[in-house]
Amino acid sequence: GKIMGFKITKLKDKALSDMAGLKEGDIATRVNGERIDSIQKVLDLYHNSKDQEKIDLEIKRGNVIKTLTYYIN
Repeated sequence: GKIMGFKITKLKDKALSDMAGLKEGDIATRVNGERIDSIQKVLDLYHNSKDQEKIDLEIKRGNVIKTLTYYIN
């Protein structure tokens, strides 16, 4: 099958995940507009995020698509 994102299964820090807007069961589908379709893509996006001022994370929660924006200091 084709990878359509990565499912968030365990969030260890409830306060941090609440602040980030993530919930168990969310599916991360895009980062900064780029589809997450492989583990290598996740690693590449992570390494490239160090130079970013903000990150837009698109998630699918049930049948709803949401974009969460994070600003990096």
